[in-house]
Amino acid sequence: MGADDTYAHLLEGSSGIGKMRYLQSKHTHLPVGEVPFSDEELRDILKVRPESSITRTSLLGAVALREALVSAELLPRDRSWKMAFVSGATVGGMEKSEQYYYDFLHTRLRDEFIALHDCGACTDLISQANPYGFELMTTISTACSSAANAIILGANMLKLKRADIVVVGGTECLSKFHLDGFNT
Repeated sequence: MGADDTYAHLLEGSSGIGKMRYLQSKHTHLPVGEVPFSDEELRDILKVRPESSITRTSLLGAVALREALVSAELLPRDRSWKMAFVSGATVGGMEKSEQYYYDFLHTRLRDEFIALHDCGACTDLISQANPYGFELMTTISTACSSAANAIILGANMLKLKRADIVVVGGTECLSKFHLDGFNT
């Protein structure tokens, strides 16, 4: 986890591709790239209450956002800066929609995850990792190019002086939608 660890693994030529650990699928024979932390471990890192509703995409994004803010020495922040957040994602909280699909059809047990399905809800949850907030936030959802388009939008926001600082990135957890789509 983290930029330093990722960089070290890149230099070593080690791969993060391996057996499926967290996604529940019948296609366990397919190699995948999953962040090697459970949702519970990510919650512990972020100090998120176990009973709170949050998706894996949001957990991963919040950890990355916090690391980026610390690395850029933006915490604590000067409130005179106009700070924006541009988040790229493809399917948002779809992994919970897949997991609780039958609950949605037959009970109201997991309805809180319906509101967390869209990419904008993930951006909102991720942004909560910044205790000082953002003046502007938006979400880009353009499939595999989402994070690249977030970077382009952030650069344009700086060029047009819409913000003094723009934090950009992309977050996506593995879902059955991804796995089945790429497997076809």
